[in-house]
Amino acid sequence: MYDVVFDGCTIVDGTGGRSFVSDVAVLGGKIAAVGALEHAEAQRRVSGSGKVLAPGFIDMHTHSDLPLLVNNKAESKIRQGVTTEVIGNCGFGPAPLTEATKPEISGMSTFLAKGSEALGWEWLTFGEYLDAMDRNGAALNVVPLVGHVPIRMAAMGVQRRHAEPEEIKTQQQHLHQSV
Repeated sequence: MYDVVFDGCTIVDGTGGRSFVSDVAVLGGKIAAVGALEHAEAQRRVSGSGKVLAPGFIDMHTHSDLPLLVNNKAESKIRQGVTTEVIGNCGFGPAPLTEATKPEISGMSTFLAKGSEALGWEWLTFGEYLDAMDRNGAALNVVPLVGHVPIRMAAMGVQRRHAEPEEIKTQQQHLHQSV
């Protein structure tokens, strides 16, 4: 017996092929069967007539590094079918920090998330930021990228010039510590 059978859904399977109408059975949180399942036993049946069933979408370019800490439910993404977000894009991110760069980075970040100024910014390293994300939880999967901007700022502040060899080494250390 299946947990759920979705009857007569229009299926978009993510392969690039045409959509098709079929039934989908779920068992233990995973797709167990696709096909004509009108006689299959299920604890629950859901009519998919006129509805589309698709895999979760991956949003490859987001700036939810802080919004997910402010609102871990991510309703606007979940309602669009997004199940995974890639954060840390455009070279920007909330870590790594130093005590000197924390005010600068947190100030620049307020445009990304209303309410982020109240977060407390208790992290310095990228690992500590990820720990804060884990403690907070998120309604979707999160794939973090380490931004170049906080790494560069941690090594040389906001100076507009080429990095000196020692500053490059410091940037490398921050990157290695982050990944």
